[in-house]
Amino acid sequence: MKIPSTKLLVIGFFGLLVTMQAIAQIEEQRFLQTIDVQVLNSESVVIGKILTLRRNVGSVDAVIAVDETLKGTPQKAQRLHVADQYSPVEIRSSEIEQLFKKNKAARLLVSGNMFTILDRESLAVPTANRKTIREPEEVIRYAREVIQSHPGVNQIQTVAVSGLIVPVDAQLEKWAIEAIISRGPDINHYYDGVRALQFFKSDTNISLLRTLLDDPTSSLEGRNGVLVRIYYVRGPAYNVLKKWNVPVAETVLTEEIPKSQVR
Repeated sequence: MKIPSTKLLVIGFFGLLVTMQAIAQIEEQRFLQTIDVQVLNSESVVIGKILTLRRNVGSVDAVIAVDETLKGTPQKAQRLHVADQYSPVEIRSSEIEQLFKKNKAARLLVSGNMFTILDRESLAVPTANRKTIREPEEVIRYAREVIQSHPGVNQIQTVAVSGLIVPVDAQLEKWAIEAIISRGPDINHYYDGVRALQFFKSDTNISLLRTLLDDPTSSLEGRNGVLVRIYYVRGPAYNVLKKWNVPVAETVLTEEIPKSQVR
């Protein structure tokens, strides 16, 4: 989620995480789905080529000749149904038709009814570790490693952070902690880190968020002629701790600046 101005930072202090989660759900289709989510949310993942293709009203059905099964029961062929409307990876059924006409030897990574065309010049596959893979063999290797590191997983919880839809797993927790500690000039990066960390309640993470409750980082905003100091780092941490039912003292999130102190 992008927060382009200081004014918008105020949104979250009284229910920031609820607001951010709601917006993330509404806008989730605008985020790029990582290959991690694609393969983890499927019972079958294969590498193969289009054997046959049939056009229906509003969709196409393809039969994939399987070269390698990365997940699920090994098979020689798999059916793929692609609707005309945009899929979560923002491709249309027309793209698979064009592929079949131009290059029948092109390989696809097929996860359920989702697919990634591997043999294409514009290959750019986003991953949960914030990298973009542009080589087919690297995509296959990465997908294989993700599947092996999540044995038995066919459905995983996801969250939209930093422009990507990623799995809620150990890698996300590590990223969230690093995002909070490093913070940096982009406050949205910090907010995404806190929102991601809410899925990982632990003594260590509780201690991390407690350290932010007296963070001095702030900005000034005029409200109805009154100057207000906003402690925008404290709010998200405070709300996660409250969500976790962790006892915390009331934290100063905003305070008015007396006119005598305004120069």
